[in-house]
Amino acid sequence: MRILSDEREPRLEIGNGIAVKPNWTIEADDFSIPAVVRINVTFDEDKGRFVAASVHVERDEGSEVTGAMLREIRVQENIQSAGKGLVWVRQDDGSLLTAADDLARVRPIEGRTRDEHVPVAMRIYRLASVLGYPPLKSVADLLHVSQSTATRLIARGREEGEPDASVRGRKVYHASWKGLERGDD
Repeated sequence: MRILSDEREPRLEIGNGIAVKPNWTIEADDFSIPAVVRINVTFDEDKGRFVAASVHVERDEGSEVTGAMLREIRVQENIQSAGKGLVWVRQDDGSLLTAADDLARVRPIEGRTRDEHVPVAMRIYRLASVLGYPPLKSVADLLHVSQSTATRLIARGREEGEPDASVRGRKVYHASWKGLERGDD
């Protein structure tokens, strides 16, 4: 998989310390199909996440594009995987880390949850939302807590005034979960 983007295009600050590359393309010939697939991706500010703007399938010599071939293309999974390197999180020292690097630093909660776990849970929630993963499940999986504990952490964060997954005041919609914890590429 190759990710193509215009390096001159600036990052889009979407709030909550998160910046994204708003437009990019995934080019892949590593699917189990005889074709090259190009997925043009854009950040949809209304949805608060990356979406496929178009998908182009170019057959290899001697093959044809069929419905069976198209079903093998996992558009959302590829956007989620590639997006981890095109979302940045501002750290306390002002530096930026990719979502992949930031999430790799998350450690499971050992013992009872405490107040210092709330900002970490909120950051995971925000990143999962932008990348199109279910945010509460992501918090639960990465922190190794139950879904109800993840829900309590997020509720506590909202009560304390932590900004949540809204992007510029819009509600974020979520896609299916796969591989946020493992960092699948």
